Amino acid sequence: MQGVYGKIRALTARGDTAGALALADEWLQKQDDAGLHYLRGNALVKAGRRTEAMNAYLHASRLDPDSPAVEALALWRGIMDFYCKDMYNP
Repeated sequence: MQGVYGKIRALTARGDTAGALALADEWLQKQDDAGLHYLRGNALVKAGRRTEAMNAYLHASRLDPDSPAVEALALWRGIMDFYCKDMYNP
């Protein structure tokens, strides 16, 4: 499984988010894994799909409460709480 994690990380780092997401989704069909959901969330963030990323982090944190997705989800929730929608949408 570590080899798949490394491939997804490498694809995401290169900016090939479509490839990273395809590989993560392929493996998630075989096994519901917190690490894969976390890496999928990272690729989604890089692709600018933040809401989907938060959902991936949430799923990962439910599968593994010690996952780094817990911290990533808290980070994104903090960012969303900081954003004042009233200032930008009168």
